[in-house]
Amino acid sequence: MKKDNIRLFKNVLTLKEKQDQEEKDLVYIVELLLQSFRQWKRMEFKPNKRAMRSLVEMGFEDKNVIGALKVTGNDQANAVSCNGCTKDVYLNYIFILYLSSFISFVTV
Repeated sequence: MKKDNIRLFKNVLTLKEKQDQEEKDLVYIVELLLQSFRQWKRMEFKPNKRAMRSLVEMGFEDKNVIGALKVTGNDQANAVSCNGCTKDVYLNYIFILYLSSFISFVTV
């Protein structure tokens, strides 16, 4: 009985150590992701001139068009639906896109 208790305790301790390491790994991955996201956010963006001209002709403001094209990766159709979004919505959208591409990269 005593040996079983010791074995059980060791198993619980090992499991706890594994969980702690997984948490540390996850925190590290999230830190890397956030650092990479911040770098990506600072990158210079060049909007597609044709898409920009088309959206401005539709009546959207230049600064909104540039932001929407940046968020959507110069995708004119998605930029139309994203135009008029607040800055927080843009940042959330960017983060979700970036996170999904990061997750697909990590799982490959």
